[in-house]
Amino acid sequence: IHALFVPMDDAHQSEYVSDYDKRVQFLSGFHGSAGYAVVLANKAALWTDGRYFLQAESELDCNWILMKQGLPDVPSASGWLAEQLNDGDRVGADPSTLSYDSWVSFEEDLTSSNLILEQKKDMVDKIWTTGRPNIPDNPLLVLDTTFSGKTWQDKVKEVRTDNAEIVVITALDENAWLFNLRGSDIQYNPVFISYSIIEKDKVRLYLINPDVKLTNEVKDHLNLDHDGNCKDSEKECVQVRDYNLFL
Repeated sequence: IHALFVPMDDAHQSEYVSDYDKRVQFLSGFHGSAGYAVVLANKAALWTDGRYFLQAESELDCNWILMKQGLPDVPSASGWLAEQLNDGDRVGADPSTLSYDSWVSFEEDLTSSNLILEQKKDMVDKIWTTGRPNIPDNPLLVLDTTFSGKTWQDKVKEVRTDNAEIVVITALDENAWLFNLRGSDIQYNPVFISYSIIEKDKVRLYLINPDVKLTNEVKDHLNLDHDGNCKDSEKECVQVRDYNLFL
């Protein structure tokens, strides 16, 4: 590839991400919560909005070009890449860190400039080998129906009335709501890193380090025995799987 596009999003398009997912911060030293980076062979640029102009100026070193979004004559990432690259050059991006709509829009912009958007997963992860925070795997907490208003079984039943054979849920707050669970994987956010898949006859929840996440209280809440198997076959249970098996 001839350029790498790095957004601040995690694989769930969370507004705030865990320290493990702060790839732009690792690359650039910029600690703001909004923006994205583009790295070429001989230069790099970072885009952020007016809340962070002063902070970015103080945190970026001379290897970086600061792109102040919203100011006149500041190009978009695709516009800048069109100026810097040649026809047929390839721009890499990790598809797990971009929403579908964002990917399609970015690809269309690049295609109009005769550039190619290419899937390149884990490019930053491959060089972030020392000093990287651990993938968060803090234990989960059960939210009582006094606060949730209804059981997770009732919520799953309502999701199933959507007439879809399979419903895939990737947003962390939605999974926390659906299962009446709370976590602390992202600072100041009561969520946990997860995916879930709802089918007509089964429910699967994908977690990082399930053995750590699932306390006995959480297992009882999800109708699981202490080995993680369905406890009462007459009642609905949640099949918990390892996070990395989701894709």
